[in-house]
Amino acid sequence: MRKTSLLILDDNSDVAEAAAAELAKAGYETVASTSVPKAQKLVAERFFDLLVLDEQIDGSKLTGTEFLLECRRRHPGLSAIIVTGHATIKGAVRAMQAGALDLLQKPIDRSELVSAVQRALQKSLLDREVRFLKAGVGGPGDVTAASEAMKQVLELKARVAPTNVTVLLEGESGTGKERLAHSIHASSLRRSAPFVAANCAAIPEQLLESALFGHAKGAFTGALSAGVGFFESARGGTLFLDEVGDMPLQAQTRLLRVLQEKKVTRVGETKEVPVDVRIIAATNKDLSEETRAGRFREDLFYRLNVARIFIPSLRSRREDIPPLAFQLAKTHAEQMGKHVHSISHEAMERLVSYDWPGNVRELSNVLEMAVLYADGEEIGADCLKFGKDVDRAPESLFQLPWRKARAMFGKRYFQCLLAANGGDVSKTARSARVNRSVIYKHLPTSARADSAGPTDELKDARHTS
Repeated sequence: MRKTSLLILDDNSDVAEAAAAELAKAGYETVASTSVPKAQKLVAERFFDLLVLDEQIDGSKLTGTEFLLECRRRHPGLSAIIVTGHATIKGAVRAMQAGALDLLQKPIDRSELVSAVQRALQKSLLDREVRFLKAGVGGPGDVTAASEAMKQVLELKARVAPTNVTVLLEGESGTGKERLAHSIHASSLRRSAPFVAANCAAIPEQLLESALFGHAKGAFTGALSAGVGFFESARGGTLFLDEVGDMPLQAQTRLLRVLQEKKVTRVGETKEVPVDVRIIAATNKDLSEETRAGRFREDLFYRLNVARIFIPSLRSRREDIPPLAFQLAKTHAEQMGKHVHSISHEAMERLVSYDWPGNVRELSNVLEMAVLYADGEEIGADCLKFGKDVDRAPESLFQLPWRKARAMFGKRYFQCLLAANGGDVSKTARSARVNRSVIYKHLPTSARADSAGPTDELKDARHTS
């Protein structure tokens, strides 16, 4: 579990190291710096929860306030405490306008420093919550971006969304690739047409082609009537091909032809049906490596890789965790009919410190259970259960009907197992001795379509909006 991280900048090494040592005794991870260039490098390379900055730094053109302003241009949520030996009203106003949460005058009492840091961290958390609540909670087309990395992702999204180019989304499992695909569709000229999502890994190999392209009546056992495939269902809109890296080579060949000809042929038929769809594909694999290994067609890779967007892992963009946590907690609370609308400082520290092998999906799972565990209006640290930490059921769970409780237990089983396996669905399926489609069925998804292909497994792999 990562500790709350603080950067102390003071040109006097004795002062900087003494402050760092005192805050370390209080349980914080501290880094001391005596120069602005070194501090700039540290802020660029890693995440800090709070800065403690000397206002006057010998040998530097920047004051502590100016350094904070510079940092906040790249990290808008970053906050600081300014320490000065010559406090003035004008200087205090300037520091607060720059984003400082407190102003301390030298010499600083050690206990006063620790108390100031505690207050600043609490205020920083509350400020994030207020900003988020003012912004409101968005729908599936909204993506939270407090970090510089995700802001760059949204800049790329803004460029490609109004066009018809094919988009390839890459990133670890659970990073939010489908949410970003929704956002691209919602910002496109096709937003009034269907958004259809197909999980290529959740559909049995023998049914994948009929699911994608449709089938004629009697084309295979169980095909009691003709079926429309994902391509035709998404006509005029967007087709999201999730886990495209898991697609078998034979299906890849047919997919390539459809992308080239913009026509589909249903399984068991010869007639070609024109389709006008935009493709957004997603994978947690390195398709370049898959191509070199012969597991993915090179020509299909080039067809899909027109506009590439990489979504970084949640642990590499911890600034996004607080707003995401508030958003997800509010959503789950509304779904359960509970009045949970706050997260304690200690709980948020744990959320920000955890490494999230399952990324945003795991964060959503943890907060869903936290809302269920919460007795009042606030999620406390004791409500958070990570990975294998689930050792008891909350009393509120026993107030649910058996079917709902059973579904929740089953869902939580796969959530915990997935987290223990670092978000790797294939490994989780092997551990549970089930097909991957069973795991996908228990993971949170968008609303599923009622009219899917020839089997229930196809229904579990398909959802539209």
